[in-house]
Amino acid sequence: MINCGPGCEQTLREVERWLDGECDAAVHVEVETHLTSCNPCMQRVEFRRRLKVVIQTKCAGDAIPDELQDKLKGLIRSIEAAGD
Repeated sequence: MINCGPGCEQTLREVERWLDGECDAAVHVEVETHLTSCNPCMQRVEFRRRLKVVIQTKCAGDAIPDELQDKLKGLIRSIEAAGD
């Protein structure tokens, strides 16, 4: 994970749920608050948001297999870890 300031690690752990609208209201506010003041985290979130759009576009009508979803999440984590 990146270490650009307090809350980055926690924010990046919650990003997938936040993007999918699956986190509770308190977490939603925490993530949004952090992103408004942390450009590195916002850039990572925007990458993930664009990736989700590409996947949805390319897989329209087909559910993404859990195996593929897990693999993509693992790749994203590897990329993030390499950037630290």
